[in-house]
Amino acid sequence: MEQFFGKHNGIMDPGCRIFYCSYKKICVMVSKNTIRYKCPVTNVPTKDNVRIALDIGVNFHIGRSKETEEEDVKKFFYNFGPNRLEELLQEECDEGIRNFIKKIRVNRVRDVKTELTSELLHSLVLKF
Repeated sequence: MEQFFGKHNGIMDPGCRIFYCSYKKICVMVSKNTIRYKCPVTNVPTKDNVRIALDIGVNFHIGRSKETEEEDVKKFFYNFGPNRLEELLQEECDEGIRNFIKKIRVNRVRDVKTELTSELLHSLVLKF
């Protein structure tokens, strides 16, 4: 490394440096960050047939753990891809929210947010 940086505390000496890129093309980049997906659902009937609108947000990340990270990213990219994932998330969140709210009366909707999100998260983990 001294040939590139010299003895100047990591500062590169002037001149031209040519490096061979071992990758021909980057085809995908998958973030390790937590992703927030907003799923607004309108006109949802409750148990007492009142129509309500909900705006639910789901936080998720790709990969289960550090050990399985590379395998999970490959599965994500080859099985879903970003466009397919958005379609599937929209459909599954919409269906899960509608099915849950059909069992709840309108006066309890604000009280069951935690139950709704935990049930939705559980069903998404099983399907994805």
